[in-house]
Amino acid sequence: GLSAFLGKLGALSSTIIFGYLTTEQIFWVCGGCSIVGGFCTYLFTADLSRVSLAEHDAQLELFLAGRLDRYQGKLNHRDHLSNFELWTGRHGKYDPGWVHKLVRDERKKTAHPDTSSAAIESNVT
Repeated sequence: GLSAFLGKLGALSSTIIFGYLTTEQIFWVCGGCSIVGGFCTYLFTADLSRVSLAEHDAQLELFLAGRLDRYQGKLNHRDHLSNFELWTGRHGKYDPGWVHKLVRDERKKTAHPDTSSAAIESNVT
């Protein structure tokens, strides 16, 4: 939807604008747009080639639950951040063992009082 609309809008506007420009001016406009596009790519693109889809799913689940601050996985590692995120500090903390801590905390929240580890240990002894 939106991508198709913007593509058609770009084609229409360039057809109209390029009609008023000389060949040399068109060359400079296209070159300038390429440089701006290259800079935006350098600034905002992150290398996600070594991150699994499960990692993306974990971040999305926490985002949808309104707990994105709890995500501390691989997507917050500096190898997988864009230059913009690195320079501005707009990323979370990275902790390699975050998922184990999250699962442990979630189990503590949902544990039935009779099945807590203290209750189990007291029944064993």
